[in-house]
Amino acid sequence: MGREYTPERSAAPSRARHPPRGEAGYNDGMAADDPTRVSIRLYAGLQAMIGSRDIEMQLPARATVAQLRDRLAEQYPIVQAFMPMLVCAVDEEYVPPEHVLRDGDHVALIPPVSGGR
Repeated sequence: MGREYTPERSAAPSRARHPPRGEAGYNDGMAADDPTRVSIRLYAGLQAMIGSRDIEMQLPARATVAQLRDRLAEQYPIVQAFMPMLVCAVDEEYVPPEHVLRDGDHVALIPPVSGGR
């Protein structure tokens, strides 16, 4: 997952499980107060800091990636410094911080990577 988020890339066809958002008649089927449950995969140093590769999180309905980052930093203060630098993918598609999460989404949080020659 060495690609960076760009608006052009996010407009490409996705392997996401959900129908495209924003189309006429789109409805995510969630009531306004239904919680959103997401699976989070942590990579590199984040996994080592938290002590787990995969975690589950429950968020308020229509929570954003930015809100997920805030919640993660609250629960695991050791990762707070990394939050602004993380790249986030939802269902294998890079997304911006304002992306709205849906129940059952698979979120990947990827810290900056360096090294090599």
